[in-house]
Amino acid sequence: MLCYDHRAVKLKIRWPDFTTPTRQLTTPQSSDAAEAIAEAALRLFQQIWPPRQAVRLIGVGVSGLGTPMRQLRLWNALTPEVQAQQAKMRAVLVALQERFGAGVVRRASELGAAETEHYRGSAFRYHASGILL
Repeated sequence: MLCYDHRAVKLKIRWPDFTTPTRQLTTPQSSDAAEAIAEAALRLFQQIWPPRQAVRLIGVGVSGLGTPMRQLRLWNALTPEVQAQQAKMRAVLVALQERFGAGVVRRASELGAAETEHYRGSAFRYHASGILL
């Protein structure tokens, strides 16, 4: 999967009467993280949506696309073996998401207090990347 950094997130909402307001938020720094897009879109949605207003359409887009910037590792460059392991892990993650849905694997930081307590001491474990396995 090819990812690009974005600088702005756009939200389009269409009400039942076909009125279509749009809003845009320019982010302070570019990102290719889905979480950053979702957070910005939710913030825009909360600004524009009157509670209990019916919605006909919601659209989210990004603009200001560019090549992602990556912090280089100072102490240990990614060896071909580590790159192969990461590619294999990404392929397994995609296969799991295609079979069971996008929320099948989540970062531990996304869990609420009740979920964290539920998983504590269970057969589930946390990978070093913070992903709940």
